[in-house]
Amino acid sequence: MSAAPLALLVAAIGATSSGARLAAGAPAIVIAALPAPSNPDVDLLLPRGGQRGSEVEVEFRGARLADAADLLFYSPGFELLSLAAPDAARVTARLRLAPDCRLGEHQLRLLTKSGLSRLLTFWVSPFPTVNEAEPNSDFAHPQPIGRNVTLHGTIANEDVDHFVVEMRAGERLSVEVEGQRLGDAPFDPFVAVLDERRFELASCDDSALFKQDPLLSVVVPADGRYIVQLREASFGGSDRCRYQLHVGTFPRPLAVFPAGGRTKTTRAVELRGDAAGPFAMELVLPDPLPPDFALLPEQGGEVAPSFLPFRARGFDGIDEVEPNDDFAHATAAAKGAPLGLDGVIGSAGDVDCWRFTAKKDERLNIRAHARSLRSPLDPVLSIHAADGRALDSSDDTVGLDSYFGFTAPEDGDYLLRVSDQLRGGGPCHVYRLELSAQAPSLGVDVPRFGRDRQARQMVPVAQGNRYALALHANRNQFAGELAFTVANAPPGVTVTALPMARSVDTTLLLFEAAADAALTGALLEVTGDCAEPKVRGRLRQRFDFVLVAPNETSLYDVVSDRLPLAVVEPLPFTLDVVAPKAPLVQGGQVAVKVVATRQPGFDAPITLRLLGLAPGLGAQPTIVLPAGQSEALYVLNAGGETEARLHTLAILGESDAGGGELLASTPLFGIAVAPPFLAIKLDMAAAEQGQRASVVATIETRAPFTGKAKVELRGLPAEATCVEREFAAGETSLVFDVATTAQTPVGKHTTLFCQVVIEQEGEPILHFTGGGGVLRIDPPAPPAAVTAAAPAPAPAAAPAAAPAPPPAAPPAKPLSRLEQLRQKAREQAQGDAKPATGGER
Repeated sequence: MSAAPLALLVAAIGATSSGARLAAGAPAIVIAALPAPSNPDVDLLLPRGGQRGSEVEVEFRGARLADAADLLFYSPGFELLSLAAPDAARVTARLRLAPDCRLGEHQLRLLTKSGLSRLLTFWVSPFPTVNEAEPNSDFAHPQPIGRNVTLHGTIANEDVDHFVVEMRAGERLSVEVEGQRLGDAPFDPFVAVLDERRFELASCDDSALFKQDPLLSVVVPADGRYIVQLREASFGGSDRCRYQLHVGTFPRPLAVFPAGGRTKTTRAVELRGDAAGPFAMELVLPDPLPPDFALLPEQGGEVAPSFLPFRARGFDGIDEVEPNDDFAHATAAAKGAPLGLDGVIGSAGDVDCWRFTAKKDERLNIRAHARSLRSPLDPVLSIHAADGRALDSSDDTVGLDSYFGFTAPEDGDYLLRVSDQLRGGGPCHVYRLELSAQAPSLGVDVPRFGRDRQARQMVPVAQGNRYALALHANRNQFAGELAFTVANAPPGVTVTALPMARSVDTTLLLFEAAADAALTGALLEVTGDCAEPKVRGRLRQRFDFVLVAPNETSLYDVVSDRLPLAVVEPLPFTLDVVAPKAPLVQGGQVAVKVVATRQPGFDAPITLRLLGLAPGLGAQPTIVLPAGQSEALYVLNAGGETEARLHTLAILGESDAGGGELLASTPLFGIAVAPPFLAIKLDMAAAEQGQRASVVATIETRAPFTGKAKVELRGLPAEATCVEREFAAGETSLVFDVATTAQTPVGKHTTLFCQVVIEQEGEPILHFTGGGGVLRIDPPAPPAAVTAAAPAPAPAAAPAAAPAPPPAAPPAKPLSRLEQLRQKAREQAQGDAKPATGGER
């Protein structure tokens, strides 16, 4: 925005009483001192797990931890017995883990009086825990351990840890490592089992089931001592390469077949890949299905420390029938979609074929689940007509899994073909094909902020203050308006969830905490709904825990389904807005006045960030309210295609008083976008350097307005000037008189436009129109040749008294440069045609 319209906007807004125009409900809080630090920074949680049914002492390490208040667990089975903060860098807590606490990974956050930590994980084991004891780096001096224990340890640089366990001939020895999955560092563990003669019975680096975390099982050949060796795969390591090593006689299968089943049924399955051989289980599939449902391997009263993925769905499934290696012997489905097809690519080069029925124009999703089930299979999927003609194929569409949408061209049978991309196979190469009707779906998440993958993924709302958060929706196969609900907000906290228009994919949530709201935390359930078509989606947020170069590749991530909120101690500032009463026109600008109420002693700068911009609305990403100042203008502009409606926005303030980031927002406020009141078209004009040019503006009034509109011709070349003009509604043209100098650049200048200001309700409405106007500057014409003077004509008789002149005619429309040149040519031609005077007769 140029200085002139900005000054108009400032004057218009400043003329209004700030106190009278602030949003209703602005809190009045008295803060005696500067605030406590902001969100805690937890760098490490130790130990990384514990045995269910036991009590565990854990320690959080980091910064800004002195005001620790509670722990937020995302799953049941945990009781906080005590919590203490010896200093700002350390918090100790005692936990009781329920006997039926779910095994494996759990999510939690540390809650302080001033914020929430990043998402952390804690791993629950079925076994008692033992700490690694150095020195155990020498094969000859391993650390003795019992059976079925979980070891907590660290692999430093070039470290190799050894553990020895007594076994009997024919017993199964299973080993599983949680290393990369702890999320503390890029850590690629390697594990091996050796006998006392250093003969290696089995080893594992990576695994399909747990990616870079290894696991193995082996049947020992003789009574004796067996060494479990653990190191980093490339003999690296660091003090952040921590692990939980499970060692014992527990079952450790690698796959389950079939890999899915129908809810409300009991499914007989076979678990494969265990060194002791496959074994059977019966799996009860409940309805409703828990969000973390999976299969826990169990045999002979012993359980594995980790689950196997299993797809329980609300439709039937069928198992493949061998041989089905070609279309003639394809396993036939007795019914159409929805349907699950369970199979295994049982040997190298194996191919599975399936036959199913579809109706003409039936639209299906066909998805191969293999890597999503942690199978080693890399599936290639193709669909064929009943006569074998290829219709479509897919490879690596969803990660390494395959998917395509299919519309049946006619009633009849169709064929599916499944193979491994590298022609591999084996008893653990299981897969599940799912056929379902194409239907709209909705995903909801919080947009990422900056390079920190967990930044701004939580809600710290201060007592007596507000916090605004952007919410993103991913619509699939529909485009309806969305309504959002937020459940589980604590007492004293109100949530405003703006609906999401059809034309946008983000909206705002505004959280407001009463001045007397309890300092507490909550896990919020966020749901989006579309009425037509009827679609529902819930928040699912992915957090990357281990990132590596190049391109910050994610090696391990977790998915969370709730939005964490903390009511925190009061902040030393609040923010309000004075929203303009006049509309923001398409192709125009408007300024929003932001008012900060600072508490005594707080003078830090506040960075302001506009939230909720719809397509076509533009603004600087941030502006800064300087130290000690309390008012600023945030300028917005609207493109010509911006949707004409009321747009609801918020401004988030970010500051740091020396103790970390402080966040508070304005209330929600509306900006009405409207069509422009007028449009201007500029005719092409031309002038020689040092001369004047007349730029004709044709005006189209599209909406009535009162008073005079002020218009400036902008985008002029250097050394060219023009005075401001005025016009009233209904006028159709005006002329800008442009003065140039000898230094005005020669050439065709295509940057002319008009800046128009119309006042409404005492506020300016700023238009930018007439873009693309052209002013051509020519060099001066060469001087004309000198000719002899003609004889003076004889004096004429005095004329009779002339009648009174008629009224002056309105000034003629200025000639364009082309018309000027044509006129000059005509005059030159007329001069050449006159009879010569003087000289010879």
